[in-house]
Amino acid sequence: MSDFRPPHAAFLERIILALLPYFTPVAPDLKEARRVAVATLADYPGRTPSQLLESAQIIAYGFTALDSMGDAIVDSRPTMRLRLRNQANGLNRSKQQCQAALVHNAGAAPITIQPVETKPEAAPPVATHSPPHVETKPDLSQQKAS
Repeated sequence: MSDFRPPHAAFLERIILALLPYFTPVAPDLKEARRVAVATLADYPGRTPSQLLESAQIIAYGFTALDSMGDAIVDSRPTMRLRLRNQANGLNRSKQQCQAALVHNAGAAPITIQPVETKPEAAPPVATHSPPHVETKPDLSQQKAS
């Protein structure tokens, strides 16, 4: 396994929790499912938060597309089979887009966020209280019709 260093523990934990449902059906327990999910994620080149998210999306799109294709084989209704195949095709397309983005950004250095220096702002002008403007309508009852 590579030298996988998470950029932020809470972010990585969220990604692992999102991936766990894809691995629990084949693992004997939750600990093993987690280990396999982490190992699978570590096989991808992402090291920045956005790259880790793209990697997780690739995994999720792949599993979901496989599930849709499996359901399409089992379902006997032609319209549902077509719908499931179209869904799998769209998921595969999304997976390929994530893979292309991940490859494109693989050489990017991890992003470090620097604190922004803020200058103290001038105090906002003090609002003075003035009575609301009341618009009066002319009294038309006094005018004579000609």
